[in-house]
Amino acid sequence: MAVSFPEKSGGLYSIRFQVGTKRREFKGKPEDSFWVMAGPDGVEVHREEEKMKEARAKAKEAGKSSHVIPLKFVSYEEKIGMEKDAKAGGVEVEVDNSVVVVERKDAVAGRQNLIFSTPQRPQVLSWDVGEIRFYTPAAGGTEVGPFRVGETFAFEGKEFAVVGREGKKIRLQHRSDPEKGKDFEVPPEAPAVPAP
Repeated sequence: MAVSFPEKSGGLYSIRFQVGTKRREFKGKPEDSFWVMAGPDGVEVHREEEKMKEARAKAKEAGKSSHVIPLKFVSYEEKIGMEKDAKAGGVEVEVDNSVVVVERKDAVAGRQNLIFSTPQRPQVLSWDVGEIRFYTPAAGGTEVGPFRVGETFAFEGKEFAVVGREGKKIRLQHRSDPEKGKDFEVPPEAPAVPAP
């Protein structure tokens, strides 16, 4: 999911979320809370928790998995300055590097900066919202999931959080462990070993 800050006007700021060709925008101001739901049909943005819950229940009824990312629009900082443009022969031009700060409130909690983006200067963050499935050979083999980065789940009485993906390696956090917060990696499925 591509996340960007493409528009500002009259004290309201747009944050765009795009999955494939489908996109939705949140227009608001600092201190606003909202929810982004990523699923197989694209992305939805909700300002009200009840509307988000209804949308998620509807997706579940249709057999479609989704992940909701709770967000807070933390702040806006205006940063307009002059920079030399090499393409224009070193002439100084006005550049808008204003920043919107959003805070994720899921398992990938933290603040992220979105720099003002125009078609000539695209500034995009990439959030992984693809499905992740685990296979455990215990009890004859079981598939667990689908989950997405930022989602928490229970397995064998313990709580885990999916906190990242690098290639085919998935990073989990064991939330039930006394050393809460320590990450570990789940490797991709190994190829079957031929019988001797």
